[in-house]
Amino acid sequence: MVSVTRSPVNSSLTESFSGAATIRAFRAQERFTHYNDGKIEANQKFYYPEVVSASWLFCRLEGLANVLIVLASLFSVIFRDSINPGLVGLSLTYALTFQLDIFFLTRFAIKYGKRTLMNLNISPQIHRRP
Repeated sequence: MVSVTRSPVNSSLTESFSGAATIRAFRAQERFTHYNDGKIEANQKFYYPEVVSASWLFCRLEGLANVLIVLASLFSVIFRDSINPGLVGLSLTYALTFQLDIFFLTRFAIKYGKRTLMNLNISPQIHRRP
């Protein structure tokens, strides 16, 4: 829905910019401002929940990754006499890298899911008989 409501905003702004001289000539700035504001508000009704849910998800993922880093650190401190320091550094490096990998894989999965959903929504419209 975000892309569906974003398209009219982009086209309306493009048309307003290209016809700015005409809009000023007819003194219709207020009307076009209110018209564009309405389109932006309609877009924000769908965009804001998407941003909030993504922030919530990444906050939880960051918490889980931080727990993993803390556990790796505690494990290395508790067993410091029996573990090679090189392995401790390697495990902490992998824990930090794992945090970034989780973020990138999640972001990729979300984008892939959005594209798939968009394609599923477009498919019936393409195969519709006139």
